[in-house]
Amino acid sequence: MQNQKRPGHPEAPPSQGPSTPVGLGLPQSARLLKRPQFLECYSHGKRVTSPGFLMFVVPRDGKGRLGVAVSKKIGRACQRNRLKRLIREAYRRHRNLFTGWDVVIVPKRGIDCTRIHQFLVDEELVLLATRAKDRRSCRSHHM
Repeated sequence: MQNQKRPGHPEAPPSQGPSTPVGLGLPQSARLLKRPQFLECYSHGKRVTSPGFLMFVVPRDGKGRLGVAVSKKIGRACQRNRLKRLIREAYRRHRNLFTGWDVVIVPKRGIDCTRIHQFLVDEELVLLATRAKDRRSCRSHHM
């Protein structure tokens, strides 16, 4: 016998906090996911540096893809995850600068995860893309 005062299947309570934005982020097709993809960038890619990051770039037909590699020597897991989110967001904002490249971004050891913010990451990614394009054009003129 069922209790008459309580409904059989209560509805879930409304969730708290902000709802997840739809359509933001990078689709799987825009990310490097497998180890061989990363190794390809490390071994055949051009290396470009900025004060806080190291970037490996491999030319590719079509849209570019992003890989992020953060060493365990950089902060705790929550700090590394935050840094990865900041890098992915900066890449998403400036994706047009990376068209035609597979890119792996590696934060340098001395980076301060607790003080870095989105503006700085955006600035450094734009600098890296500019340096990579300059290297690309210099090489094509010398051939």
